[in-house]
Amino acid sequence: MGPLSIITSTIFEDLAGKKVVVVNGSLGDLYLTKNIPSAQLTKFEMNTEALQALKDGRADAYLQDNVVLYYWARQNPEFQVLPEKIEPTPWAPAVKEGNKELKDWVNSELSKLGKEQYLHKLYEEYLRNELGPELDPDDFVIESSK
Repeated sequence: MGPLSIITSTIFEDLAGKKVVVVNGSLGDLYLTKNIPSAQLTKFEMNTEALQALKDGRADAYLQDNVVLYYWARQNPEFQVLPEKIEPTPWAPAVKEGNKELKDWVNSELSKLGKEQYLHKLYEEYLRNELGPELDPDDFVIESSK
């Protein structure tokens, strides 16, 4: 997964004191709670609820994964995704401690997929047209052959 993004009509630095919607327990929720505690957070359980609140004017901004926001902003051109990004938040599989066989298999498969640029291929096949051809896949996909 790539960086978190903000969709808003304001600029990132101006979120202090603004109404911001997030998904409860999401990285956006955690980031704002820690880094911009004066933001007035409204927490929802689903993206659709948060996006509707933004569209209805109940919030000034929404902090979420960039894939969700770029897709939504493309469908709702009155909103923009800010150019500022929050550090990438990669996903990773978890394996029960001590299960070396499974851990080695997962690492081997991830290495193969990284060498094949598998996630980039998926981006090209399924996301490029949905998000817009002008966007850089590296803003959405983090993969490694390590």
